[in-house]
Amino acid sequence: MNFTINKSIGVTTQVFTNYMDGSGIKSKVTHYYISKEEDGEMNYSFISFITEKNSDYHHALSIRAAAVTTEPSKSQFIATTRIDPEMYHWAYSDKDKTIDSDKSIVLNNEIGLKNKHNALNG
Repeated sequence: MNFTINKSIGVTTQVFTNYMDGSGIKSKVTHYYISKEEDGEMNYSFISFITEKNSDYHHALSIRAAAVTTEPSKSQFIATTRIDPEMYHWAYSDKDKTIDSDKSIVLNNEIGLKNKHNALNG
């Protein structure tokens, strides 16, 4: 992970994940951004891309945003955080047949996130 911290703006990071599942997807990169509002609420968003195995072509996969709130606690050791999903957008299109979506771990995980978001905001 690569972290960039700017107290006036927020925290950004990039997470790279490699896959060997036979789907035609080589890797996924996710760009995270976290910013803090004056009232203490934190906004969390990320955009992710997948890369084909035989090229460096990147497909946009998804964009997601959530509000993160830390609940008051009497303990100095335990904190409770509430994450409220605000937006999810599925950006991937399977028009390109170089990727086998049935074998893809990353696409199946992402479909699970999409379904969970839709159920919470249904």
